[in-house]
Amino acid sequence: AILTIIGASSTLGRILGGRVADRIRSGFKVYFSSLFLCGIGILVLGMLPSRFALKAIAAGWFGLFAGSFIATETVVAADLFGTDVIGTASGMLYFGVAIGLLAGPVIAGAMLDAGMSDSEVFGVSAGMLLLCLPCIAGIPRIVASKTPTDSKSSDEALDSNKPSSVDIEMQEIGKTLPGSPEFVDDHLQNSSK
Repeated sequence: AILTIIGASSTLGRILGGRVADRIRSGFKVYFSSLFLCGIGILVLGMLPSRFALKAIAAGWFGLFAGSFIATETVVAADLFGTDVIGTASGMLYFGVAIGLLAGPVIAGAMLDAGMSDSEVFGVSAGMLLLCLPCIAGIPRIVASKTPTDSKSSDEALDSNKPSSVDIEMQEIGKTLPGSPEFVDDHLQNSSK
């Protein structure tokens, strides 16, 4: 029954996630936020007592944001790599996801066999997802730095040096991450006052 709830809420999440991405004109913000909220859902799901109603609510939460994440993957691939290579970019993104989908259950099963509780396994799973978010936040910056400009005309090269909306959004997100220069500077200035 829990898997049915995840599937149904995932369907709704795909529709709503796409609508929100269209409305705010940012697939990456929806993608990033959905991953974060999926991680929170996994964490909460593992911490809840074994009462069906609570597990069903947490499963619905997880499914909703998992669907939103799935709906925006292709949009993010197009934003980052362009529509000329959308097939390859989407394929590579799904390949990366497939590695986690194949390895995750095997690792979780091994952790359970080693004596870890369900809550601990859910906690590790959520932690791994949440730890990946800073890496994902840096992808637009890496892609932008690797975009070749020598084969473009001078006008195209000048336009490519302008930050995209994804670059600007990621710079704002990056400023709030612990360890970023802006975060450290803000905290150093606040502590010296």
